[in-house]
Amino acid sequence: MDPVEIILQEISKLDLKPLLAYLASKGIVDFTAKGYDKIKEMIRVKNDVKKYWFVPDKQQAERLRELGKNPGYQTVKSLIPEYPYIDVIRTGLLIKQYYDSGDDEAGGKIKHEIIGRPNGRKLISIVHLTCSEYFSVVINYLIQLKTEKGYSEKQLLDKFDEIINEWGETHLAVKSTYHKRTIMNFCIERMKKKRRNIFLLGIKKAAETIEIAIEELEKEKKFKKYGYEPLMMVRKMGKVPKVEAVLQYRSEIDKFMEDQGCDE
Repeated sequence: MDPVEIILQEISKLDLKPLLAYLASKGIVDFTAKGYDKIKEMIRVKNDVKKYWFVPDKQQAERLRELGKNPGYQTVKSLIPEYPYIDVIRTGLLIKQYYDSGDDEAGGKIKHEIIGRPNGRKLISIVHLTCSEYFSVVINYLIQLKTEKGYSEKQLLDKFDEIINEWGETHLAVKSTYHKRTIMNFCIERMKKKRRNIFLLGIKKAAETIEIAIEELEKEKKFKKYGYEPLMMVRKMGKVPKVEAVLQYRSEIDKFMEDQGCDE
C-alpha cells in the first residue's frame, strides 16, 4: 500500500491535535511536498470540524470566513473570547443565511450533521439562538451585564453558557394577539422553576403588552417572591415600538452582596 494511504488511514481516526503530533513524529511537517495534498486536505477538514462542527465544502468555508466579520459574532467574541464553541455562532449565521434565502434543505443538512456530533444538543441550541431574532437581545444583555454590573470575561462566559443550556424553554416571542396574562403565566412558570434568564420580545402592540405584563408582575410582587430582577431594554425600529425584556434570577449570594454594598 502507498505510504501516504497508510498515513491517511492512521490519521483519519485522530482528532486534530494528536493528528499533528503523529505527523510530527513521522517527520512530516511540510505539506507542500509531493503526494501530501490528501494529508493537507484532511488537516483542513478536521480543523474546520473542530471549529464549526460540520464539514464545510470550499464555498461554505469561504462564507464562514466572511461571517467572521459579522458584527454580532465579533461582539460575542470580544465579550467571551475563550468560549469553546465560539465559532458555532458562525455556523448558525451560515444556516440563517440559507433559511433567509429559502434554501431550507442546505440549512437542515448542516443542522443534521451537527446534532450527530458529541454534545450535539448543546451545539444545536447555539445554532437556534444565532438563527433567531433573540441573538441581538442576548448580545445586548451581555453588554449590559459588562457595562452596568461589571461582569468579568469569566462571568460573561458562564452566563452565556447558562443561557444556552436553558435556551429551549426560556424565551417567548410575544404576538399581538397575546393577553398580558399569557405573558405573566409564562414568566411565573419559568420563575417557579428558577430558570436563570427569561427573555421576552415583541413589537408594536405586543411591545405594549409586554410592558403592561411586567408592570403587573411588579405590582403583584412576583419578582420579589421568586427572586428575579426585570431588565427592560426598550428600543425603536423606525417609528415601530420594540421591547426586549430579560428577567434575571438573583441568587442568594447576589442579594447578600448587594445588601452588604459589595460590587457584583
